[in-house]
Amino acid sequence: MINLSHLKTSYKSSKPFPHVIIDDLIPTADAQKCVNEMWEFKLWGSESNPIIATTKQVDKFFAPWCDDSVKDVENHMPTVWKYLQYFNSQPFLTELENLTGIKNLIADDVYSGGGAHKTLSGGKLSIHTDYSKHPTKSLYRRINLLIYLNPIWADDWGGTLQLLDHETKEKIVEVHPKMNTSVIFNTSIKSLHGNPDTVKCPPHIARYSLALYYFTKDSFEDDDSTSAIWY
Repeated sequence: MINLSHLKTSYKSSKPFPHVIIDDLIPTADAQKCVNEMWEFKLWGSESNPIIATTKQVDKFFAPWCDDSVKDVENHMPTVWKYLQYFNSQPFLTELENLTGIKNLIADDVYSGGGAHKTLSGGKLSIHTDYSKHPTKSLYRRINLLIYLNPIWADDWGGTLQLLDHETKEKIVEVHPKMNTSVIFNTSIKSLHGNPDTVKCPPHIARYSLALYYFTKDSFEDDDSTSAIWY
């Protein structure tokens, strides 16, 4: 079982907003299984699901994209699915509550914008703050967990996660998407983040990650936005 309570002090004091960077959150052998499954998954961008989001701000694949695609992930990426389920389980929610101090966290069991992500060369995610209110539920987003699964990743390939100061828009933290590197952070109207630098990996390689989002029933901000705000 994962224990995060020893990171509580550093989490709350981190700038530009509460966060922590963790190595090897997934056991090494299972992390490699996740990588292999994501590499071999044939339904990225399929007509049925998942689909690709290509806009001015977002250029990457998602899985599962909707309820109908959950079985695709469960059947073809069983280790990925195992950890998506684990990170949504009550034992892990309790650890997140101990780490962040935010009580009564609720996992997103429909993975709205979360799940497994794949970004090809040329892809990006512009700087933004996340949607506050869940698109289909009366829940408010509080925490993000991102897990990078890239055993081969050169620094000059870009694709780094950047955390910015809300007032100055200055980049304070930069995280390279290296193998089994995880980031947990508070999400709010001031939590500016993204990977705005275009991914420049070779065409036979992609940037892979898992993303999980956590909510509470009550809003702590005067914000009911159901879509990201882009900068």
